Amino acid sequence: MISPERSSSQSPRSQAVAGAPFLWISVMDPVKMGTGVQAYISYRVITKTNLPEFEGPEKIVIRRYSDFEWLHDRLAERYKGVFIPPLPEKNAVEKFRFSKEFIELRRQALDLFVNRIASHPELKQSDVLRTFLQADEEIMDRARSYETGIFKKPSDFLQMFKVLSLVSPVRHSCYFLNIFLSSYKIRTSIISCIAPIHPGHC
Repeated sequence: MISPERSSSQSPRSQAVAGAPFLWISVMDPVKMGTGVQAYISYRVITKTNLPEFEGPEKIVIRRYSDFEWLHDRLAERYKGVFIPPLPEKNAVEKFRFSKEFIELRRQALDLFVNRIASHPELKQSDVLRTFLQADEEIMDRARSYETGIFKKPSDFLQMFKVLSLVSPVRHSCYFLNIFLSSYKIRTSIISCIAPIHPGHC
């Protein structure tokens, strides 16, 4: 049975009144999307915070299980030697996969997962977490696409960066680049191309 205990016992309102920095996250409102083998569950992820690294005091995004997997795997790659909270198991018996009981248990487990990350003094500072909590669905879709090997060459990254710079705030584009350009070789090969686009931001 998943415990309903949250990483923070105080509401955002009480924490703000107290003047303490806070990062409050809630995974809510699971909804079945699609049909047949393409069906999946989406969740509303609500973030409330007074931390200056975030773009505003409140953000609501839509996420699916594969987005939580992306968050877990990117943190595991970035923070070697740091314990990354485990995700709830992905596989479920087909006939129970969309039952109300299973969906609610998974929602609770995903809520606990992301709040454990947010309560960790090092992980909560990660641009990976900020991207997960703030980026729009198009950026998250592109993030998952990277794992399939679609973006392999520096020119692919540069073109993607230019497009995102037109439709998203600069900070989102920088988060996105920082996540994918983890290879020093790739960073150095395109840094001279990126610098004239947004000098001083990344």
